[in-house]
Amino acid sequence: MNKLNIKLKLGICIDQWKIYNNFILMLYIAVEENNNVIKQYEKTINKNLDQWFKNHVKLKTWNYLNQKNQIVLKKRKILEENIINDEFSQFKFFEKGNYYNVKSS
Repeated sequence: MNKLNIKLKLGICIDQWKIYNNFILMLYIAVEENNNVIKQYEKTINKNLDQWFKNHVKLKTWNYLNQKNQIVLKKRKILEENIINDEFSQFKFFEKGNYYNVKSS
């Protein structure tokens, strides 16, 4: 009990104090290294997010233009079909007219 009481009154010896300070220093260094790694990963994540947003905007633009183009192509196809139907109708009309004119002559 006397030895324990004397140690408590004297405090921590120098060797134990050095070991404690080295341990704290090692913890501090490990925390700083982990903080640096986290900052590096944050930069990478932010860079990738910026790239993703740019690509997302490009994709939305492309989809919009593609939809517009599809509408134009559908209208063009309908117009071509109408032109073909009109030409066919005119051909049938003239064919019928020639057929009746030849038959009545």
